Amino acid sequence: MKQARKAAVLAARKAKNWGVILGTLGRQGSVKVLDRVVEHLEDKGLEHTVVLMSELSPARMELFGDLVDAWVQIACPRLSIDWGEGFKKPVLTTFEFDVALGYVPGWWEKGSRDCGGEGGNSCCSGSRSCGDCDCTSGDCSGGDFGGEYPMDYYSQDGGDWNSCYMKKKPSTGERKPHLRIGNGVQVEGKR
Repeated sequence: MKQARKAAVLAARKAKNWGVILGTLGRQGSVKVLDRVVEHLEDKGLEHTVVLMSELSPARMELFGDLVDAWVQIACPRLSIDWGEGFKKPVLTTFEFDVALGYVPGWWEKGSRDCGGEGGNSCCSGSRSCGDCDCTSGDCSGGDFGGEYPMDYYSQDGGDWNSCYMKKKPSTGERKPHLRIGNGVQVEGKR
């Protein structure tokens, strides 16, 4: 699985025209994540087309032909992970999209560099950001596809790529009293 997903990410790094799929089936799509994906594409100066789809299928996506070099889908991550090899163009999860565009290092790159070639690895030395080098030689992982592939798409404390994620507010360490409003009078709630 990691080898297939790495191949999709590396292929997508070369994409100039992106298709962004916002899933409309149930509650899978997230407009918040869509906004972040579009912002990343605009920051990198990449062309993109946003498409709403209830179901992803190779036949439906092939209708876009050469207008799209790679896809990122904001729906169910299993569509990419389990069925990604069935599509002609790379279909990435939002996490893999962040890796392809260089916002986070790939699971195979962690430990060998920190977004810029630190770590002494000649493969990635001098890169401007994660994902700037192709790393197709396998040097970034010692020939292994190892590293932890995050599966936190529905976790409250997952990464920016998931629809449930909310940055935690720094805690002051003290608990604020709860207030109730009743008949226009504020009273301190039970603790």
